[in-house]
Amino acid sequence: MVDVVVSIDDQQLQAMSSVMDRLREAGMQIDESMEAIGTVVGRIPAEQLEVLQHIDGVAHVARSGTFQIPPPDSDVL
Repeated sequence: MVDVVVSIDDQQLQAMSSVMDRLREAGMQIDESMEAIGTVVGRIPAEQLEVLQHIDGVAHVARSGTFQIPPPDSDVL
């Protein structure tokens, strides 16, 4: 599974719940939806990632990454 952030097309914001249904049908597990900014965050099997881009109402799909900042007293080079 890979973490993804999906941006919903501005023209489809009123139908965001329908777009989310299509994302789920494609195999995406939705963790959070931010309707005010047209963004959906979740996970999908890596082999299904490209499928999301072709769903009606999807403007952009990006893999989400995580990072960790070292503690303030650590030696950072």
